[in-house]
Amino acid sequence: MSDVKSAVPGSREEQIKAMAYRLWLEEGCPEGRAEAHWFQAIELVGATTAATPAVKPKSRPKAVIAKAASRSRKARSS
Repeated sequence: MSDVKSAVPGSREEQIKAMAYRLWLEEGCPEGRAEAHWFQAIELVGATTAATPAVKPKSRPKAVIAKAASRSRKARSS
């Protein structure tokens, strides 16, 4: 049975495979460099993943935040 993780399009492993293949082609398809290309691809994919900003969570409207703070103060003073 195949690994579900590797079957997901766009997964990190798929990105690494594609990058390693591209590196292999760019070097003229040399024999015996698969491992070097794989590790280089891991570094390159990791660098692009780290450079991609995380999705910013939606901020709560200021009125909602002020209302929650007001409730909190009331609860502490009671």
